Amino acid sequence: MGLTQTKLHHKILKQSWSSTIAHLHTPSGLRSCRQRNPMGDLPLHLACYSGVAPPSVIRELVLAFPEAVGVENGEGYTPCQLARINYGGGDEGG
Repeated sequence: MGLTQTKLHHKILKQSWSSTIAHLHTPSGLRSCRQRNPMGDLPLHLACYSGVAPPSVIRELVLAFPEAVGVENGEGYTPCQLARINYGGGDEGG
């Protein structure tokens, strides 16, 4: 799969949470959750960067593509590491 910014990436970046969840329930959304953007981020990475994505969004992204939890982005971070940093649970060293 190519490196492209999908509709799902855009919805997450705009923090359109209900639209993000609705899109995940479409065939296109399910495909999009497996695509990296040009920075190497999956949609789950983007949601974890913000520090404001609701748990329901994180949960839906994980359910749609469970393997994403362990995937490193272009900077070498997994979504779990980003969530720990951006949701106030610790620093980069943990």
